[in-house]
Amino acid sequence: MIEKSGLAAFEAQCIPTEPSVLGISDYKAFLQQRRVLVVQRLNQFLGVLKWMNEPISGEKDKYRGR
Repeated sequence: MIEKSGLAAFEAQCIPTEPSVLGISDYKAFLQQRRVLVVQRLNQFLGVLKWMNEPISGEKDKYRGR
């Protein structure tokens, strides 16, 4: 299926392509890996990593020691 549709199609839908999670008996591992990929994509889309590294309104961020 990957060969037919191409790797980019699976990556666009956050579908794992590692052979170790593609077997029927590996379904739970597949779902776990897909959750990770979806969260990464959402964080990227929302800019969470950038937002988390910015100081809050010029105040010292007590959790990061800034």
